[in-house]
Amino acid sequence: MKTIILNRPKAIEKYYDETKYKVFINGEMVTKLKRGEPVELKVDDDVIDIQAKVTYWGSRIERIELTDEVTEIDIARNHRFPYNNSPYIYLVVFLTALFPILRFAGGWGTLLIVVLVAAYVFYVIKYDIINRHNYILIKKHK
Repeated sequence: MKTIILNRPKAIEKYYDETKYKVFINGEMVTKLKRGEPVELKVDDDVIDIQAKVTYWGSRIERIELTDEVTEIDIARNHRFPYNNSPYIYLVVFLTALFPILRFAGGWGTLLIVVLVAAYVFYVIKYDIINRHNYILIKKHK
């Protein structure tokens, strides 16, 4: 039987976040991982498929080979994944509120609204739909 220690170290995560990540090993939820509180698990396998999720976002399924008696795995939020509270959101909401005024400004006001809404839709599709499995990173601790 091999031991896995799951870490969610505060030093890795750049932003304060107390969300609990659901951790799945070989497709089965095994624990909820809080920030700064390591979890120790026992497994029989030499290779595991591990994934972490939080609501709709999560990580890719990572295959990790357990070579030692104790294997440490770090799970943290991806710093390169943009905030969900993007400036695009605020800009689109602001300009949508100004839509009645911009509508009377002629074609340019309407065109500006259309372009910003299209940029916002692109942003949502790219980060919230296509790349939702890059929100959390899982790495074997060295």
